[in-house]
Amino acid sequence: MSLKTSQPQTITSYEGPSLRPVSSGLTLRAVLAGGVFTILLTLWALHSEFVTKSSPITVTHLPVSALCPFVIMILIVNPLVKWLRLCRPFSREELIVIFFLVFTASAIPGWAFSNYALSLISGPFYFATEENRWAELFLDYLPSWLVLQDAGALTAFYEGVPDGRPMLWQFWVIPIFWWITLYGAIFMVGASMMVILRKQWVEHERLSFPLAQVPLMLTEGVEGGRALPRITRMPLFWWGFGLTLFIMGWNIVSFFDVIYPIPIGPAHGTPLTLYESFPPVHLRVNFLLLGVAYFTRVEVLASVWLFYLIRIIEQGVLTRIGMPQAAVTIHFQHLSGFLIFSMFTVWMARKHIAQVFKKALGQAPHIDDSREFFSYRTAVLCFLIGLLYMIMWLLAAGMSFWITCLMLGLLFLMYLGVTRVVAETGLASLDLPYNSANEVAAIYVGTEHIPPRSLTLMWLSETFTRNWRTLGMCSMAHAAKVGDEMGGVGRGVFVSIIGALILSFGTAILYTLHLGYEIGGSQIPGSFASGANGYWTQLGGYISNAQGLTAEQYAYVAIGAAVSIFLIWGYHYIPAWPLHPVGFGVVTTYAADMAFFSFFSIWLTKSLIMRFGGVALYRTGQPFFVGILAGYSIGVLLSFLTDYVWFPGTGHVVDDW
Repeated sequence: MSLKTSQPQTITSYEGPSLRPVSSGLTLRAVLAGGVFTILLTLWALHSEFVTKSSPITVTHLPVSALCPFVIMILIVNPLVKWLRLCRPFSREELIVIFFLVFTASAIPGWAFSNYALSLISGPFYFATEENRWAELFLDYLPSWLVLQDAGALTAFYEGVPDGRPMLWQFWVIPIFWWITLYGAIFMVGASMMVILRKQWVEHERLSFPLAQVPLMLTEGVEGGRALPRITRMPLFWWGFGLTLFIMGWNIVSFFDVIYPIPIGPAHGTPLTLYESFPPVHLRVNFLLLGVAYFTRVEVLASVWLFYLIRIIEQGVLTRIGMPQAAVTIHFQHLSGFLIFSMFTVWMARKHIAQVFKKALGQAPHIDDSREFFSYRTAVLCFLIGLLYMIMWLLAAGMSFWITCLMLGLLFLMYLGVTRVVAETGLASLDLPYNSANEVAAIYVGTEHIPPRSLTLMWLSETFTRNWRTLGMCSMAHAAKVGDEMGGVGRGVFVSIIGALILSFGTAILYTLHLGYEIGGSQIPGSFASGANGYWTQLGGYISNAQGLTAEQYAYVAIGAAVSIFLIWGYHYIPAWPLHPVGFGVVTTYAADMAFFSFFSIWLTKSLIMRFGGVALYRTGQPFFVGILAGYSIGVLLSFLTDYVWFPGTGHVVDDW
């Protein structure tokens, strides 16, 4: 019996799909524009989070930090280029190249990645005290080539440098160099996995990739001398754009306490408790999720909100009957379901993966890999070499071999699962199902069974294991989908993406270090502080007091795995099966808490549309929701600029999970 495939609800090309690969837009001006926007979005993300204390604009899988420059390029820069007759307007392929660069580079700055990368390697020796006993518990296990240990350099960074004193940059060089090599290996492994799996996901399983529809629709129709895309010539687009921007503009004015805000956005939510001791259901509207969720299939939306409510009820009942650590138990139940879903993703692709390896070995010359970022042979080699380097790197740092293999296996399984879930659901605000791969591995095994040195290196690995943006893996998957809709990616684009990542990472490092020396790293809020101090405090607790799952919790892990297997089997083999298995594994994340009401609202709206108007009405409504996304991105920018001028250091969060 054949397995069901996901039927995408994508846009219909208005003027016929482009037959030119994305690489045809790889011009000097497109690369330069992408580079400039990369620097600007990196500085914007860090300044917003650290200095202005506004929105963390890089946390989602379609971040405003990438969407906003893209919208500005399409709606402002390109029309100006045409109207002023400065030069030829940017083509669709050039605009997509720019999107690829800013989209992938947005996975680096701020809370997405760089905060943890710098804070974790600098915090342990600075925050160590006699009271927390870090020197006794784990400091000796930290390699000098991976962490900052110089007392003077640490004091200068966390407390600031007086005017006229030199900034001690040199002490960061060696640790950052070795970490960059590891991050590069992780990215190459992830990118290679996406090259290997693109055809399986896009052509064989036909996943919908809701996030990919946004750049496609925003760029369609700019050819033929037109500076604006076709979608902007549809009134519904401007209704969505205007309504969203009006609400956000109204709320920006409310910053000055002259009017009451409209209760829409991350700062406005109502927790609803279904019953005593039940966790609250958050009623919160998120414009970003509303816009993206419209392109998600109805059964996927239903699966997410229904399993979320079931989880709330189950956790509440277990709490009421007195089960200890009910929330942790339920979390690991759904995490096991998520891991089963991820493993099934690999199982579904087993035949295709075998063909890829045959092509790489020269045994299947008939297989076409010309539409990929790079050849299958390159993908397989980069995957194997990158994975080998990661293993050798962690072994050299002091981690045991079996822990290294376990942690890396869980890491890429979770990265793959997150990427697959976002590709199917469009759940733009999806974080890892349980903090990080290193913590999952430690708790599954039990910390009493892990040597302290290996446990310490596992927590040092929070620099990359706690990364829900998957270090660009999810971005690469969606870029590949966009390329597929346009006639393939073509060669050369990947090199530009690497350049954008290097540019973003370099900018993020330099600006974060600059802020540390200028205002003091101890004054940097949020994820930076938790990385520098909080996670090392957690490690101290794990070493002092063994942590692990109880027998009862292992039973729930098994139940979660069994439920996930049943859902997968039913979805693929029973006609008219109502529930998609993707929802079961993600409903314990914080992001799912915040997304519930938005997903439910769009499910209800879209169900009514499909019921009474069918596919034609659904397609008619698409411009409205793309307009919501465009208006939202501009609104977030205006909010930041308002905070920058009038509320520096006391900003307002308008973009979040």
